[in-house]
Amino acid sequence: MKKGDEKQTKNNVVVHVKKHKYAYLGTVIIITSLLLLLFVPPLFNNNSVVSTNDLRNYIEEYLSQYVKIVNENQPLDGIPNNLTFFWRPPDEIVGVVSRSHGALVLFNYSQKNTRSITIKQFSLPIEYYIYPQMSTNISQLPSVRILKGVYTLDSQINIPNGLLYADPEAILRYTGQGHAFNISEKGAILIFGSLIEEDRMILKGSNNKEDWSKLQARFDALDEFVWDCQGLNATKIGNIEKQYKMTFLLERISSRMETGRYKDDPSLFTLDFKQLKENGAPNETLSAILSQYYESQKPPPSWSETVWVFFIETIVGQLLIVTIIGGVVVALITKKLTKSKTKK
Repeated sequence: MKKGDEKQTKNNVVVHVKKHKYAYLGTVIIITSLLLLLFVPPLFNNNSVVSTNDLRNYIEEYLSQYVKIVNENQPLDGIPNNLTFFWRPPDEIVGVVSRSHGALVLFNYSQKNTRSITIKQFSLPIEYYIYPQMSTNISQLPSVRILKGVYTLDSQINIPNGLLYADPEAILRYTGQGHAFNISEKGAILIFGSLIEEDRMILKGSNNKEDWSKLQARFDALDEFVWDCQGLNATKIGNIEKQYKMTFLLERISSRMETGRYKDDPSLFTLDFKQLKENGAPNETLSAILSQYYESQKPPPSWSETVWVFFIETIVGQLLIVTIIGGVVVALITKKLTKSKTKK
């Protein structure tokens, strides 16, 4: 073999090796991109626990909705002085999310001209944020339950010894000074419902997203408004409550149908539908809701249909992204090989 031929053969081998090297690299990049698109997003999906951003949105929606309700319903026989969130809204707000049980919002008042919202995370059950001294060995404590209902507390309750449970549908409203409970190191309280310290705190035994959503903030603001309007024309306030509650319920029903919440817990639909009727929804609206619910409860598509929909909606989109990435990689490889040939 001549030297020229031998040199050309070596050059061809080098180019061939480089070509395979870059092709291999491009294949690795494409496969890695596809795997990341398929498997990484689920790792970052939010779970059912309210996020710090969700809680911030809840706070902002709660305060704005309260003011909105007052403004939209004037005159209220003169706006009562105890509409605190309207007359003197809080300017220092702290939200706390427990990763294990519950969340809360604290409203503080000063003379600042700007509002600040601070959101924290807390590892212990939310009650320990307010009562850090209470017992942690609650399994050995004698217990008392507060059953479902709305309870008004006008003076502080002492818990020197024992465990106080508040059931999931127990709502405690405290109108006195300081915190609602004075708990010793031998006592404890677990709230599965809610504790509202008037104008100062909202504590819920749930840290679920839905219980701290913007929609729930509107429900809660309406409840607070109605509470603050005690002593005014009861019929007028009752009509205002029904008007807003019906709107919020329709929004909740639509959201729960869309997310499939009713499939997981059909009793929720029964409760929501009952409340919708109680708040004066017309028959046409009720019939439409029942039809939508019926459609939403139909069995899911077959396995083959599900695979096809998944392929069309998910895989095709992701393959398009991967194809673009692959195209860029191939272009870079081609450019690199072209430069190599030119030099030689």
